[in-house]
Amino acid sequence: VVSLPVLIVVAVWMLCGTFPPALVAGLALSALGDALLAWDSKAALPSGMAAFFAAHVAYVFLFLTWATSGAGITFQLWPVIAGAALAAGAIWILRLVWAHLGALRIPVVAYAAIIVTMAVSSFLLPAGYQLVMAGAVMFMASDAILSIAIFKPQPGFAGSTGGSLAIWFLYYFGQLAIAAGFVANLPMI
Repeated sequence: VVSLPVLIVVAVWMLCGTFPPALVAGLALSALGDALLAWDSKAALPSGMAAFFAAHVAYVFLFLTWATSGAGITFQLWPVIAGAALAAGAIWILRLVWAHLGALRIPVVAYAAIIVTMAVSSFLLPAGYQLVMAGAVMFMASDAILSIAIFKPQPGFAGSTGGSLAIWFLYYFGQLAIAAGFVANLPMI
């Protein structure tokens, strides 16, 4: 089985011939996370989380590098408000699953912090990168639903077929939106 992030990397290469290395790293590390989590075992969960953590670090680097190139970052209020809302949502999810995290409490809190950072850093990108911003929020929403499905004994919607479909839809289209947002802004060769 080939992971969607791998297919996205190949498509970006075919379309552009050149692309930001941090975008490739984010997609490749996400593909590694997919492979690790495909084993569907509790033992693979920390390794899968580590791969996705590294993918988010790559995306943060990519977003901040792109945001500070050119005119640089200008202060706007909406990223602060949106970031606060995302952080509040992450804290709410952590409270839902906290009692069931056990030894994974510290890694899950670190993961929540990096995914919020990833989404918020996308808000600093210049005009024309709204697709990337939407993709980052979709990726975060996918992981929020997934964390409830994994860690909450009675996950409700998150553990249902609809929840599973939402996880995959948000994850795949989030990754696709991040890549497409960058591809749309790259010069074609």
